[in-house]
Amino acid sequence: MKSKPKPDAELRQSQLLTTFGPGAMVDLPECSIVISGLSCWKGKGQPIWEDRLRAKVAKILGVDDIKFYAPPTKTDDNDINGVNAFIFPTWFLGQVDRTHMAKGKEYRTRPLLRRSAIKDGAKFEGKKIKAVPVRFVQACTNGHLDDIDWYVFAHEDFNTTCRGQLWLDEAGSGNDFEEIFVRCDCGKRRPLAQAKQKNSKVLGKCQGKRPWLGERGTEKCWCHEVDKDGNIVPTDKPEYNRLLIRSASNAYFSQTLSVISLPDADAALKTVLDKFYDGDLEHEETKEGLEKTLERKRYAELAKFGADIIWAEIERRKSGQGELDKTIKQVELEALLSCSPEMGHPKSSQNDDFDARDRSLDQLDPKWRPFIQKIVLVHRLREVIAQIGFTRFQASIPDIEGELEDIDINVRRGELDLETNWLPAIENKGEGVFIALSKSEVEAWAKNPK
Repeated sequence: MKSKPKPDAELRQSQLLTTFGPGAMVDLPECSIVISGLSCWKGKGQPIWEDRLRAKVAKILGVDDIKFYAPPTKTDDNDINGVNAFIFPTWFLGQVDRTHMAKGKEYRTRPLLRRSAIKDGAKFEGKKIKAVPVRFVQACTNGHLDDIDWYVFAHEDFNTTCRGQLWLDEAGSGNDFEEIFVRCDCGKRRPLAQAKQKNSKVLGKCQGKRPWLGERGTEKCWCHEVDKDGNIVPTDKPEYNRLLIRSASNAYFSQTLSVISLPDADAALKTVLDKFYDGDLEHEETKEGLEKTLERKRYAELAKFGADIIWAEIERRKSGQGELDKTIKQVELEALLSCSPEMGHPKSSQNDDFDARDRSLDQLDPKWRPFIQKIVLVHRLREVIAQIGFTRFQASIPDIEGELEDIDINVRRGELDLETNWLPAIENKGEGVFIALSKSEVEAWAKNPK
């Protein structure tokens, strides 16, 4: 019996949303990789339903519909689930013990090697050596990512034809860019610090490379500016590449959006429908057709709700209707504020994912009573988190209303795939405490000059 291939590394499902999603660079023992786009993921996890989040994400991405799936998990059967990755960067440093003298100073030096030179084992001057990925790459504020053209950099010439052996000279701890040089056997030598200067253009114009999306991932790269109406618009000029340390904290910022699942009068119906909807009942075109489908034995658990109610829910899912006129946080606040001491939330007992109870303020210290309107003990809640993209160099964080928009021209969202019809998501179960402050007291405080 042929054994299943072992993965090169393992990641938790949550890590694939927050730290190592598509477009992120990950160090492995022998090389560095970039996590592939969603179309290269092998299999999907369980579908995750959360209508309010689905509607918000579809609006942000400008699509008609979107689905959520948990990242693929390890299985014990013959199916191979997992996440593919591509080797990146494709330049390596040979681990040789050499020194180089320049201007009276001694530098440790290592040869720069292309991946093609080490595929069958790294060799240098006829001897087998170890090679490690170079730690410097280039990227732009659109999330694009590429290898540095080390020949161009060393020769300070975008049209150079020299292909002499390249070396990386380092002095001190290796963290001072003023002490790191790229050198060619032809005699050219250039400090890496030039690529770190503000608004530096020494790495050239971005070519729109997206190695996590494979050979078809390259796109046009445009820089953006603010027009006279205050809108962020693309220009006809490309961005310039910036130096990026691939393991640095600013190499990847996941963009996620989350909502708390709130009580729903039709929660039981939706829970059962979730089992049959994806790839099955979502293709039903008429209520009459659905009635015939529900006669089959496998739908017995669902059929008890009646064709009319089921069809209404299917139509609602297809249309993406919901509380689209309210922000995510507004709906959540309304749910928490509607709790009462006796009953909790009106629909808590009907929902397995949400149970919140209003705590009496009778025992509260009198000095706090004017400032606190309500304290809600949330005994049970479910949070759904979905990744919609990522940025490089700096994070783009959702505002207080739970929206996620590119309001800064400094960075823009990188895509998770060429065509996005589903996104990775996870569910978190937990509990907490909600404290509502007195609105009048907050307003009075805001007006106080002190």
